[in-house]
Amino acid sequence: MSERSGEKESFWEKIQWIDTRILYLLMWVVVIWPLISPINLPIGIGRESKEYYDVIKEIPPGSKVVLSYDMSFSGLPELGPMSIATLHQLLGMDVKVYICAFWNQGSNIAADDIEALNPEVNYGKVYGVDYIHIGYNPRSEVGMTQFASDVYTAFPNDFINNRPLGTYEIMEGVQTAADFDVLISIESGTPGSSEWVRQWVQPYGIPFLVGALGVSVPGVAPYKNAGQIVAFIAGLRSAAEYELLAGRPAIAIAQQDPLSTTHVLVILFVIVGNLGYFFTRQERARRSG
Repeated sequence: MSERSGEKESFWEKIQWIDTRILYLLMWVVVIWPLISPINLPIGIGRESKEYYDVIKEIPPGSKVVLSYDMSFSGLPELGPMSIATLHQLLGMDVKVYICAFWNQGSNIAADDIEALNPEVNYGKVYGVDYIHIGYNPRSEVGMTQFASDVYTAFPNDFINNRPLGTYEIMEGVQTAADFDVLISIESGTPGSSEWVRQWVQPYGIPFLVGALGVSVPGVAPYKNAGQIVAFIAGLRSAAEYELLAGRPAIAIAQQDPLSTTHVLVILFVIVGNLGYFFTRQERARRSG
């Protein structure tokens, strides 16, 4: 009963005072339900994701590609799907892949990706011949400069076996940045695209691709507009689109259904709340009149 009028509350008046615990419960339902039973809502492919995929796809056979894991574990929700999908696409091509890291956690994330993909079994690739994890350099931009001028100064031993880098077949004919054909950085922040542009792109003209956090777009986009980055993707949505294009749907795709259902629920909350306010005001005006 209404305390002020003694009249029974209408449906719309009750909506205005619904227990917030019910709202939180509904939010939990629309998040957990799609994770347990995926709806597989359609996902449109954006221009940036298609461009990133196509640029990698068009890398000429025999090219030497640097894939740098410039990322931390905190960036994994967005960057993890990008890194493993990028490595997946590269391993499926006739290119040499040189994996490195300029963030201390990046080297371990790269090793985890290698283990998860199992290149020898799933792609017929041989470590030290078709791909290699050359390790982690802690010197940030200075390390990138070292890498550009002398690979073996920046990375004396590989990360997996701790063997001298020069003992691997894949390192034949490799000495400086000029010996590589493409650079890809999956990055959380600094060091990242700015440092790569200064030390590799500008001096050597290396085609440069970037996978970044969604919040990094304002910092990365100017390099793309200037032509110093040939393609980049950013955020979980782009990661999901790229997973589809690369033919490896995984965690990013799985998270798209909960994102969509929560957005729909929030929109419904807004609509119902506004309708409740409108009709309640009308009923109060009628009663007072």
